Amino acid sequence: MGFVTTYNKHLTQYFSQIAYQKKGEEIVNTHLKGCITKSLDFFKLKNASELPDHIIFYRDGVGETQRKDVLQKELPQLI
Repeated sequence: MGFVTTYNKHLTQYFSQIAYQKKGEEIVNTHLKGCITKSLDFFKLKNASELPDHIIFYRDGVGETQRKDVLQKELPQLI
């Protein structure tokens, strides 16, 4: 899984992470919250301990049959 965030006001500097998954495993279901936490910590480090005003998520690779899993397993990690 690739996870990328921007941390400057011009959206031109990036913080990225990767996580590996085994065949048949959905790593997003279990590792999303950790990726978010690390990226917010990095954002605060680079922006005088401030958090972003807005967060926008782009999620790729979800088929119609996977929507229920995304809502049940990924969405709660954002709260």
